[in-house]
Amino acid sequence: MLGNLLVALSGFILYSDKVFSFLGMQFIVPEKWAAAGMDFPTFVWFCSQTISPAIWALSTRLFKTHLLIHAVPVYCYVLQLYFIFFDFKIVDDSYLQVYVVGTTVLTMLALLGMWWLLRRHVAQKIEQAKKIVLENGK
Repeated sequence: MLGNLLVALSGFILYSDKVFSFLGMQFIVPEKWAAAGMDFPTFVWFCSQTISPAIWALSTRLFKTHLLIHAVPVYCYVLQLYFIFFDFKIVDDSYLQVYVVGTTVLTMLALLGMWWLLRRHVAQKIEQAKKIVLENGK
Protein backbone atom coordinates (compact mmCIF):
# COMPACT_ATOMS: atom_id res chain seq x y z
CA MET A 1 0.00 0.00 0.00
CA LEU A 2 2.74 2.47 0.95
CA GLY A 3 4.72 1.56 -2.16
CA ASN A 4 1.71 2.27 -4.38
CA LEU A 5 1.21 5.66 -2.73
CA LEU A 6 4.87 6.53 -3.22
CA VAL A 7 4.77 5.51 -6.90
CA ALA A 8 1.72 7.73 -7.43
CA LEU A 9 3.42 10.54 -5.48
CA SER A 10 6.45 10.25 -7.75
CA GLY A 11 4.20 11.22 -10.64
CA PHE A 12 2.19 13.88 -8.86
CA ILE A 13 5.30 15.59 -7.45
CA LEU A 14 6.15 16.67 -11.00
CA TYR A 15 3.33 19.22 -10.70
CA SER A 16 4.34 20.63 -7.33
CA ASP A 17 5.35 23.90 -9.02
CA LYS A 18 1.76 24.29 -10.22
CA VAL A 19 0.41 23.56 -6.74
CA PHE A 20 2.72 26.13 -5.13
CA SER A 21 1.70 28.71 -7.73
CA PHE A 22 -2.00 27.92 -7.26
CA LEU A 23 -1.69 28.28 -3.48
CA GLY A 24 0.39 31.45 -3.84
CA MET A 25 3.27 29.89 -1.90
CA GLN A 26 6.77 31.01 -2.68
CA PHE A 27 10.09 30.53 -0.94
CA ILE A 28 13.50 32.06 -1.45
CA VAL A 29 15.37 30.62 -4.42
CA PRO A 30 19.07 29.84 -3.73
CA GLU A 31 21.31 32.69 -4.80
CA LYS A 32 23.09 30.91 -7.64
CA TRP A 33 19.73 30.05 -9.22
CA ALA A 34 18.34 33.55 -8.70
CA ALA A 35 21.52 35.00 -10.23
CA ALA A 36 20.88 32.87 -13.31
CA GLY A 37 17.41 34.43 -13.54
CA MET A 38 15.45 31.40 -12.39
CA ASP A 39 12.13 32.03 -10.71
CA PHE A 40 10.62 29.95 -7.90
CA PRO A 41 8.28 27.75 -10.01
CA THR A 42 11.11 26.79 -12.37
CA PHE A 43 13.38 25.96 -9.43
CA VAL A 44 10.66 23.74 -7.91
CA TRP A 45 10.12 22.07 -11.29
CA PHE A 46 13.85 21.30 -11.60
CA CYS A 47 13.90 19.87 -8.07
CA SER A 48 10.82 17.74 -8.71
CA GLN A 49 12.38 16.37 -11.90
CA THR A 50 15.25 15.10 -9.77
CA ILE A 51 13.27 13.85 -6.78
CA SER A 52 10.49 12.10 -8.70
CA PRO A 53 12.52 9.30 -10.33
CA ALA A 54 14.34 8.67 -7.04
CA ILE A 55 11.03 8.20 -5.21
CA TRP A 56 9.75 6.01 -8.04
CA ALA A 57 12.85 3.80 -8.07
CA LEU A 58 13.09 3.45 -4.30
CA SER A 59 9.40 2.71 -3.82
CA THR A 60 9.52 0.06 -6.53
CA ARG A 61 12.64 -1.49 -5.01
CA LEU A 62 11.61 -1.36 -1.34
CA PHE A 63 7.91 -2.24 -1.65
CA LYS A 64 5.79 -4.62 -3.66
CA THR A 65 3.82 -2.37 -5.99
CA HIS A 66 1.00 -3.12 -8.37
CA LEU A 67 2.03 -2.88 -11.99
CA LEU A 68 -0.96 -0.73 -12.93
CA ILE A 69 -0.02 2.02 -10.43
CA HIS A 70 3.07 2.74 -12.55
CA ALA A 71 0.70 4.26 -15.11
CA VAL A 72 0.51 7.37 -12.88
CA PRO A 73 4.17 8.46 -13.17
CA VAL A 74 4.33 7.26 -16.79
CA TYR A 75 1.31 9.43 -17.57
CA CYS A 76 2.86 12.41 -15.76
CA TYR A 77 6.20 12.03 -17.54
CA VAL A 78 4.51 11.68 -20.94
CA LEU A 79 2.54 14.85 -20.22
CA GLN A 80 5.82 16.57 -19.25
CA LEU A 81 7.28 15.56 -22.62
CA TYR A 82 4.36 17.18 -24.41
CA PHE A 83 4.98 20.39 -22.46
CA ILE A 84 8.70 20.30 -23.26
CA PHE A 85 8.74 19.27 -26.93
CA PHE A 86 5.61 20.86 -28.36
CA ASP A 87 4.43 24.39 -28.70
CA PHE A 88 2.37 25.55 -25.76
CA LYS A 89 -0.68 25.87 -28.04
CA ILE A 90 -1.03 22.08 -28.04
CA VAL A 91 -1.40 22.16 -24.25
CA ASP A 92 -4.69 24.00 -24.70
CA ASP A 93 -5.79 21.58 -27.39
CA SER A 94 -8.71 19.44 -26.26
CA TYR A 95 -7.07 16.36 -27.78
CA LEU A 96 -3.95 16.59 -25.58
CA GLN A 97 -5.36 14.23 -22.97
CA VAL A 98 -6.18 11.70 -25.69
CA TYR A 99 -2.60 11.85 -26.96
CA VAL A 100 -1.17 11.46 -23.49
CA VAL A 101 -3.54 8.62 -22.54
CA GLY A 102 -2.75 6.85 -25.80
CA THR A 103 0.99 7.26 -25.34
CA THR A 104 0.71 6.09 -21.72
CA VAL A 105 -1.26 3.01 -22.76
CA LEU A 106 1.31 2.20 -25.44
CA THR A 107 4.17 2.70 -22.99
CA MET A 108 2.50 0.48 -20.38
CA LEU A 109 1.82 -2.18 -23.03
CA ALA A 110 5.48 -2.04 -24.05
CA LEU A 111 6.56 -2.42 -20.42
CA LEU A 112 4.15 -5.33 -19.93
CA GLY A 113 5.45 -6.93 -23.11
CA MET A 114 9.05 -6.61 -21.96
CA TRP A 115 8.13 -8.01 -18.54
CA TRP A 116 6.35 -10.96 -20.18
CA LEU A 117 9.29 -11.66 -22.51
CA LEU A 118 11.76 -11.49 -19.63
CA ARG A 119 9.64 -13.81 -17.53
CA ARG A 120 9.32 -16.26 -20.43
CA HIS A 121 13.07 -16.12 -21.03
CA VAL A 122 13.81 -16.84 -17.37
CA ALA A 123 11.31 -19.74 -17.35
CA GLN A 124 13.02 -21.23 -20.41
CA LYS A 125 16.44 -20.94 -18.75
CA ILE A 126 15.07 -22.67 -15.63
CA GLU A 127 13.65 -25.49 -17.74
CA GLN A 128 16.97 -25.89 -19.55
CA ALA A 129 18.82 -26.00 -16.23
CA LYS A 130 16.38 -28.63 -14.90
CA LYS A 131 16.97 -30.80 -17.96
CA ILE A 132 20.74 -30.55 -17.55
CA VAL A 133 20.50 -31.44 -13.84
CA LEU A 134 18.21 -34.40 -14.58
CA GLU A 135 20.47 -35.66 -17.37
CA ASN A 136 23.59 -35.40 -15.22
CA GLY A 137 21.85 -37.11 -12.32
CA LYS A 138 21.16 -40.35 -14.30
